[in-house]
Amino acid sequence: MRLGETMQLKAVPKTINEIFSLNTKYVVPRFQREYSWNDEQIIDFWDDIIAAMTVDSKAKKVSGSEYFIGPLVLIGDDSSPSYSIVDGQQRLTTVTVLLRALVSALEATGDKAAADALYYNYVEGKDNEGNPYFKLQNETPKPFFQKAIQNRKQVKTLKASSDEERALLRVAEIFSGLLSPSSLAVRFSGIPADVALRGIRDQVLSFLKVVYISVIEEDDAYAIFETLNARGLNLSSTDLIKNTLLRRMKETHPNDDAKDEWNKLRTSLAKCGSDIDTFIRHYWNSKFSHSSEDRLYKNFKKAIQAKKIKSERDFLDDLLAECERYRKIARPDRKDWKEKHKLLLYRALEALDVFRVTQPRPFIMAVLASQHANDTLKKVALLAIENFHFAYTAICSLRASGMDSKYGSAARDLRAAKSAPKAKAVINDLIAELKVKMPKRDVFVGKFFGINVSGNDERQRRVVQYFFKRLETYHHGGFELVPEDLSIEHIEPQSGKAAHAGAIGNLLPLAGGLNSIAGSKAFSAKLVEYKKSKFREVAMFCSTHVGTTKWGKTEIDKRTKELGELAYEKIFVLESAK
Repeated sequence: MRLGETMQLKAVPKTINEIFSLNTKYVVPRFQREYSWNDEQIIDFWDDIIAAMTVDSKAKKVSGSEYFIGPLVLIGDDSSPSYSIVDGQQRLTTVTVLLRALVSALEATGDKAAADALYYNYVEGKDNEGNPYFKLQNETPKPFFQKAIQNRKQVKTLKASSDEERALLRVAEIFSGLLSPSSLAVRFSGIPADVALRGIRDQVLSFLKVVYISVIEEDDAYAIFETLNARGLNLSSTDLIKNTLLRRMKETHPNDDAKDEWNKLRTSLAKCGSDIDTFIRHYWNSKFSHSSEDRLYKNFKKAIQAKKIKSERDFLDDLLAECERYRKIARPDRKDWKEKHKLLLYRALEALDVFRVTQPRPFIMAVLASQHANDTLKKVALLAIENFHFAYTAICSLRASGMDSKYGSAARDLRAAKSAPKAKAVINDLIAELKVKMPKRDVFVGKFFGINVSGNDERQRRVVQYFFKRLETYHHGGFELVPEDLSIEHIEPQSGKAAHAGAIGNLLPLAGGLNSIAGSKAFSAKLVEYKKSKFREVAMFCSTHVGTTKWGKTEIDKRTKELGELAYEKIFVLESAK
């Protein structure tokens, strides 16, 4: 990106001492992402700091050397009492937590004077009226960050209630452990703890350096910021989109609605086990264009320039509306699908959750949002996707290369459809593409032999339970009766530890109570118990094996093949809308 000719920019190297010793506040703006450094990043940061130090055990002293920790992009000028942090808030926050941990460590050695000097020069200051303030200002984790970490008298009983607060607490705990006498004795062998602590203090204050970039105009700061993040090395596309939205939606009085709504978005997705990055990409692919994660922000900017996005307000409102739909897709809950005619939709979504399939979500979002796809058409679409991914993903474990693009393209076509016939044509076109990618019969049946319910593979068990539910609905001729209380019975007991005992041909669906009765009796005795079952698959099994006394690998393989062929030819068939 080429910077404008009139940009007023100052870029100079500065130490942490030069940054925090000034009577200046560094403010984390409302649109910045939450603090999110993990254990690995913290340890790497610590190791880099310590590696830059030289230890002289004979002289019992340590010395530092310069270490560059990255750029710091700020909005403000030398006459301003505060700067807004555009880039570098994660590093500056980490340094602040480290300085505060050093204060406690110095105090623990009895050096209160050094602890006070460090605290009141670099963590907390006073304005010209004598009022105290924290050098680093962050409103998002307030009051936890201020009271539990930054404050001179830390409130240890305050509970971390958000991911950001827990991350901050974790960083404080890690630094506290690394600065303990036992840790210092290992890292600084032969050096007294108080000497090691002063050495670390001096290394942080005098030898950690940033490129200190300050501009007066906000747009200039973001031009630099976007250039620094052009390759996605620091922020995700979602972070950049959030920054753009909140920077342009400036209204914060009487309430900062935009920030609250973004937090609501993140919280809602977390509750359904989804991350916001995946949601934003699925949303974008469903409504605008196919985009990989690394190009998403660039495509977002192009859409704004081309006025495909009417306004930031409209975009955020639409994100919230689609997020609610996405939540129902990602974590299906029967309470969200109470109407009888929507039950099949719920069961299809539940199946995809069992298969751990996320690729169809952009298309499913479009299906559920479509005004021209009636309930019958929606059922056809979701059942086809469910059947396809049972065969393709759950059984054959094939990589659905290119499916992201196909689902996204179909989603956008469906949203653009202006009539019921056009909506049906889009859905049928997608089903036709799924039919082409459907595994061949022999491949499917062969993979069916790979199913093995033994040990603690919960996913495999859930897939098998799902299969027997679908098998039972097939025997009943529809989805009116779907068994809820269903457990898996091993006809030949697992206790024998034979490999074929976990094969699907050796399994029967039973209600929990009956399963415990069947136990590990002989095959002929088990048949007597199985006849008590109301499941049609069990009744058919019993009638097929009247007079059978032997049950082993040969019989199990034969039934596995029969079930696989039935599943492929009759149950998991892709049918287009009529």
